[in-house]
Amino acid sequence: MKVDTYYSSKIDDDALAVQRRRHFGKLIALGDVRNLDQDYLNALGPVDLLLSGSPCDQLTLLNPIRMGLAGGESSGNLFYEFFRIRDLLARKAEEERRPFYWLCENTSKMELATKQAMTMALGCMPVTCCSSSFLPAVRRRLFWGNTPYLDQIAEEMKGRMRETSLQDIVGPYRIPMLDLVPTITSSGSGKGLCETP
Repeated sequence: MKVDTYYSSKIDDDALAVQRRRHFGKLIALGDVRNLDQDYLNALGPVDLLLSGSPCDQLTLLNPIRMGLAGGESSGNLFYEFFRIRDLLARKAEEERRPFYWLCENTSKMELATKQAMTMALGCMPVTCCSSSFLPAVRRRLFWGNTPYLDQIAEEMKGRMRETSLQDIVGPYRIPMLDLVPTITSSGSGKGLCETP
């Protein structure tokens, strides 16, 4: 797929560092998604595809003090920003009589009520795909979207063999002690998974 321009709306320092390292010079940073309004989005020109992976730390069952989708301090409520932006962009695309596609991703390890609320807001059922099809990490993720063949792609991914090793990701100065990890991170939660030669 040919992409003319990539836009990103991240504010987390760690996410921004990864973004700069992996995609330097390839995207335009828009800042905090909560500050994007219809006028700002209109000024960007046509947006044909919207991708989202809102923070899962307040949604995952692994967090015993999770706040879920609600609450002023919960990063989980950023999901509703995707929903808001999606509707603004979809309305504009409809007015201009052009297609608009979207895909929203999050953890599969969430309360049923949270999954149902997200499904109701997005208006479609999610499909499940595991990151081990692409990366040396076992993370089952939910994907909601209107992209063509989403169900078929998720089914095909189940049998796909990854081509990336953990060594490819951790770099030449670290030696992974495992083939698969629960998550790939540079924070303290990754300690003990690699040795430094």
